[in-house]
Amino acid sequence: MNSVLFLILFGAAALSLLLRIFFAFFVFLRSGKSRKAKQLNANFPPVSVIIAGRNEAENLSRFLPEILSQDYPDFEVIVVDDCSLDNSREVLSEMQKKYSNLTVSWVPDKAVQRRGKKLALSIGIKAASNEWLLFTDADCYPASKSWIKTMAAFMHDEHDFILGYGAYRHEKSGLNNLIRFDTLKIALRYGGYARLGQVYMGVGRNLAYRKSLWVENRGFAGFFHLASGDDDLFVNAYAKSKRTAVCFSAEGKTESVPASRFTEWKDQKSRHMSTSRYYAAHLRFLLLLEPFNQVLSPILIGLAAFLFWGSIYAYALLGVWLLVKLSEILIVRHKTLMISEVGLIGKSGIFDVILPLIYIIFALSGNKKSKTKAWK
Repeated sequence: MNSVLFLILFGAAALSLLLRIFFAFFVFLRSGKSRKAKQLNANFPPVSVIIAGRNEAENLSRFLPEILSQDYPDFEVIVVDDCSLDNSREVLSEMQKKYSNLTVSWVPDKAVQRRGKKLALSIGIKAASNEWLLFTDADCYPASKSWIKTMAAFMHDEHDFILGYGAYRHEKSGLNNLIRFDTLKIALRYGGYARLGQVYMGVGRNLAYRKSLWVENRGFAGFFHLASGDDDLFVNAYAKSKRTAVCFSAEGKTESVPASRFTEWKDQKSRHMSTSRYYAAHLRFLLLLEPFNQVLSPILIGLAAFLFWGSIYAYALLGVWLLVKLSEILIVRHKTLMISEVGLIGKSGIFDVILPLIYIIFALSGNKKSKTKAWK
């Protein structure tokens, strides 16, 4: 074989393996590891839980009581109804009679500003009486009675942000498994990069930060016009790595109602991906490089092994490839056990192939500026 071709192909295959080692051990494995939470015992800070919802009467009836009955000494729950057309107001009014820690606000029906989640969240934040704000969605529920307590263990002087894990409810379907695996990989990414000093996003299903920081930075003013970004762009703009904690645990996660149709999930993904253009250039490159390399590496290694078959180079490539793949599976297993995600280990191999392809297709076809102003 031509020596130049040999060097190019072998070098490309080796580089792809090194990249997979980097993402596996320096990003995914490090996610969820944070500075040790201080044991605050009875001195947990007061917390304001903020939820914005539009036409969420059914979910509020099912899930809000699980938030209002958390095992935590001092917290309030503020729900902002964004001009709902269902019976959300009646549901919330009835709950206020039962729960003294529930405050309800509304987006004015004749609001001049663009209606959207950022407006509803801004109303809720201004109504909050506490410094620490904890965010989730109306279709979310805590995985345990200790959700607030687990997140609040990181709410001390050293931190401004706490990035939590927002899971999706386990259901028996291929789409559900795909969504949950995608959610896991997203969390491993932003958790791992945060530990590397590159804080770039969090999820509004489980996110905490200081009210004073929001006020000092004029809230969401810098990206109020965008359909998304109330969570990831705010974190991207103002979170500092040394003042950001990552809290991935079974007790501290929330669970959400997943999309039931692929088109619904695609629209959701495309909307979220549309905000990535506002990330730093090097992060955009890394976030694109990982799925691209995930698809390219088995092709390069398979081709190199075939062409060099019988040589020590082919055996070395395949040996390292098997070790890296095994390591990736073990890392996913470790993380799923840590956050009690079930039913994903056996499917990680196929999803590791499918998801990058979906990401590339979505990025090429759906990463356009959203024209819609509605968030629900």
